[in-house]
Amino acid sequence: MRIILSLFDRANRYAAQSTWQDFALVKLCLFAGGMLAGLSVPVRRKKWTALAAGLVFLSTYVLLMERFLPFLLGREAQEGDCLEESFPQTASQE
Repeated sequence: MRIILSLFDRANRYAAQSTWQDFALVKLCLFAGGMLAGLSVPVRRKKWTALAAGLVFLSTYVLLMERFLPFLLGREAQEGDCLEESFPQTASQE
């Protein structure tokens, strides 16, 4: 468990010093990797792979938008809002 918490801590430190452009590059990289992986799936399994990918996409999209929409609409989340509870806290954030 210490290794996971250490990775979360490092990811938080990286995110703190990154810009939106850095995150856009990470997303493009992951998208391209996902496309390459999807191309390698045999035709007979594409339906279930697409279903699983769609479920993961929808669930993560909802969580991300729950947190981003207040910023988009000009209503930044106040400290203690329920939006903060959507993502798990690491040891360094507690």
